[in-house]
Amino acid sequence: MAKFVYLVRSFVLTITILALLIVPVYWLYKLSSRDDAGSEKVFSLILSVMILFTFAFSVVLSTFTRAKRHEVLAAAAAWVIMRPNPI
Repeated sequence: MAKFVYLVRSFVLTITILALLIVPVYWLYKLSSRDDAGSEKVFSLILSVMILFTFAFSVVLSTFTRAKRHEVLAAAAAWVIMRPNPI
């Protein structure tokens, strides 16, 4: 039974992390390809998407893993660096 719980937990974590990696890329692409992509409104939406998903990534990582605080910080920093430049 413990192995089944571990497999389900690993599956949920994998799906969640994949969603947190794929969904913001799609949103940032859509926001940056709009006609008004250089406007201040779109720029603040892009920053909001990046901040929201960075926070969500950090929360999921620290909740579902045994990562220490500095490891979560390093993973979040690497996650932000790997985001495509929307502007």
